[in-house]
Amino acid sequence: MLTKRTNWVQDAIQSALEANGVSSLTRGQLFVIANVAAGETRAADIARNLGISRQAVSQIIAELAERDFIEVSEDPQDRRVRIVVLKSGLGEGDEICSRIFQEIERELLARIGLRRLKNLYDALEAEWGEPPEIGALSAQDETADGVAIAM
Repeated sequence: MLTKRTNWVQDAIQSALEANGVSSLTRGQLFVIANVAAGETRAADIARNLGISRQAVSQIIAELAERDFIEVSEDPQDRRVRIVVLKSGLGEGDEICSRIFQEIERELLARIGLRRLKNLYDALEAEWGEPPEIGALSAQDETADGVAIAM
């Protein structure tokens, strides 16, 4: 279910970017832009958030910089670190990313209602703790604590 909804959001963002004159982006590029739009500025932090290598994020950042979507500069406090920011048209200048997320939230409100949207935000903002360490699964592991999860 989470994967399906993540894809729904990605598709909505991609469609909105294209409708606003931004050429098609890969899912990896979209994830990096979403992280930068959410305030992440360091490749290492973006890589950790996405669960991919820093090298992969650095490659995506280079592609986005080449396409003039982001700007990369030295961190004034640590010259070994590069800072990534969105360029005007995607970031603070025109706030397209912000506006796209607001429109997606408005659409969700219209589709699922205020109570469900609030419950969704409450669930997403709750402290989930560290990711679980799920070992090898057997055929008997089809339920959680003996209760089937039906969604």
